[in-house]
Amino acid sequence: MSDHVVKETTILYGVLIRIGGYARPRAYMQFLDGQKLSCSISNRSVAIAMAAHLYQSIGVRGVAIWDKRDKCLRGFHIQEMMPTSREVNSPDAFKGLVDMVEKYYDQVED
Repeated sequence: MSDHVVKETTILYGVLIRIGGYARPRAYMQFLDGQKLSCSISNRSVAIAMAAHLYQSIGVRGVAIWDKRDKCLRGFHIQEMMPTSREVNSPDAFKGLVDMVEKYYDQVED
């Protein structure tokens, strides 16, 4: 890998435009910055889960390849799809937030 290329694990958000491929599944996504990219997918079960969200905004975790010179995404290998808002139990998510910040509010005088 050359000096101007960075490889890192990250989460990206965008719209799933196309998905397919039997042996080596790929997803064509349009990310929030407008860039469209054909991304490799780690396995078929991830592709099947993603397919249910065709034409919808989703989050995906994976390994990104960035060009440091222009900060452009050159490649992305999807390892998992992030839970969607419909899949997240809102009371549990709120409880997690409360647990994180509660200690700071305990220090505030009434």
